[in-house]
Amino acid sequence: MPLALTFQQNMHWAWTFARLLPGWQWINGSFKPGSPARFLRMMPTGKYFLDGGDPPTRMNCWEAVLISGILAGIYSREEVIEALKMKTGTQNNRLMWYMYTVPDITVQKGAPVPKRIPLGSILMFGANGDHFAYSLGGELLLNLDKTQQGTKTVSWLRDNGYAGDTFWPLYVKRPPRLPADVV
Repeated sequence: MPLALTFQQNMHWAWTFARLLPGWQWINGSFKPGSPARFLRMMPTGKYFLDGGDPPTRMNCWEAVLISGILAGIYSREEVIEALKMKTGTQNNRLMWYMYTVPDITVQKGAPVPKRIPLGSILMFGANGDHFAYSLGGELLLNLDKTQQGTKTVSWLRDNGYAGDTFWPLYVKRPPRLPADVV
C-alpha cells in the first residue's frame, strides 16, 4: 500500500527537490547494493548510502527522486538502501518492481497522456525504468535529466520527450512505503 502523504508533505518534498535540483548534475550509473562496496564507494550515491556524510550532488534521475525524499524527511537512508536491493526477475531493483506492479495509471504507446497526474506521484518511463520524475500535479514534473539533453528541473510532461515515442509505457504511482512496499 503506497504512502498516504498529506498535501503539506507532498509540497515539502516538491519544494526540497526543486530547491536542490539546480545544483545537481546527472551522471550515468546507479547505486546497486549487490555490487562490491569498493565499486559502490566510487560513485557519489554509493559513498553517501554506505558511509553517510553530505548528500551527493551528482546522481541519476531515480536517485534524485529518492535522495530528495530522504532530504525532505519522507524516507530514511536505510529505507532507501533496502528498497534498492536487487530483485530477481526482469526489473533492475525492487523500486522498479514496485512501479511496474499495479500502477495507479499506465499509459501505453499511442494512448493519450493524462493531463492530470496527482501531486506527489512518481513517474517511471519505459518498462525498464528508462527515466524517473516527481509530479508537481497536472502536467508539471521535477526531474534530473541527462546532461547532454540539458539538465532539466521543471518540465511539462508533454514536452519532456519521454511522453513522445521514446519510452513506453508510462507508469504513475504514489510513492511506496519503504521498505514494506518493495519487499
